[in-house]
Amino acid sequence: MTQGKTQMRRLSLPELKAQASGKWAYILEDLAPELSAAIQAAGRHVPCPVHGGTDGFRLFKDYNVSGGGVCNTCGPQANGFALLVWVKGYPFKDAVREVAQWLRGEGASPKLSRRPPPPVPTPPDPAKARAMIDRIWSATKPIAGTAGERYFRVRGIWARNVPSTLRFHPSLRYYHAKEYYGNFPAIIAPVRDPQGELIALHRIFVTADGKKAPVPAPKKMTLCAKQPQGAAIKLFPAGKTLGVGEGIETMLAVHAISRMPVWSAIAAPLLEHLQVPETVEHVVIWADNDRSGRGQKAAEKLATRLTCEGKSVEIQIPPQPIPEGSKGIDWLDVLLNFGLEGVPQQWRVWRPAA
Repeated sequence: MTQGKTQMRRLSLPELKAQASGKWAYILEDLAPELSAAIQAAGRHVPCPVHGGTDGFRLFKDYNVSGGGVCNTCGPQANGFALLVWVKGYPFKDAVREVAQWLRGEGASPKLSRRPPPPVPTPPDPAKARAMIDRIWSATKPIAGTAGERYFRVRGIWARNVPSTLRFHPSLRYYHAKEYYGNFPAIIAPVRDPQGELIALHRIFVTADGKKAPVPAPKKMTLCAKQPQGAAIKLFPAGKTLGVGEGIETMLAVHAISRMPVWSAIAAPLLEHLQVPETVEHVVIWADNDRSGRGQKAAEKLATRLTCEGKSVEIQIPPQPIPEGSKGIDWLDVLLNFGLEGVPQQWRVWRPAA
């Protein structure tokens, strides 16, 4: 009897995580058929199982170990339990119970030996990522007078607001889902970690006349040579006050509005983890107003952490309503559609305190 009770005891969450590690491809395949497209794509972007669309979700490269994935709208789900809660909509305790039952062999799940394993992507090679970054970066030139500068002008950002930190590549290969689409001009933005090391490149593929390239996803980031948490595109050198937010164009619009130095975190998940220098005393988070609330939540998380670090922090969210049919509104939208009248008075052509 004692032996039977020992065998049937409830496993702790760390024990379940340990047992599930290396089996999440099977677990998710069985418990969340909604993720089948993401599993078959093995770490590449696919339509989001919650929000739809074309490329709003992907599983992490190590999803077979962690079980995690990331939605472009809702952000990352760090492990398989959180991912099940997100995609199935049931409580965390139900996700734990379902995984525990699967690991005990209960239910209708086929045995692992009776089917081929789901696709599991090969983890990125840091050396390969570094070689790609160095090769692209070494072939760039100043952006002034190029199709990259024309792209920003088409987007409503004048040349004087485009920093020299952004570079231009005249002809860069474009691949999507391993398919080659051709060579295109590209704006190249360096992604640097808190110590200033170049760890990735953000690329905006454009046409010669300054429009987005006719490809599935004109904005792409290279493989990262290191973990990107804490990193940013440091558009201008930080002062005692620093403006931070998501997209490059959004933050260049903020600079045009306020003249303050700004950094781009690229997307909401990276904004949450952004690290700013100790010399920065005041941080203005220029958040996107997303219909989903994702941009605002990322801003609030960052503000909470930076406040705990002793920084003075404020959040600026566009006060205008989200246009019908749009996912949200950002500060570039405000500048283009409302001009300076749509911007809070205190930030119109901001000047640092003497």
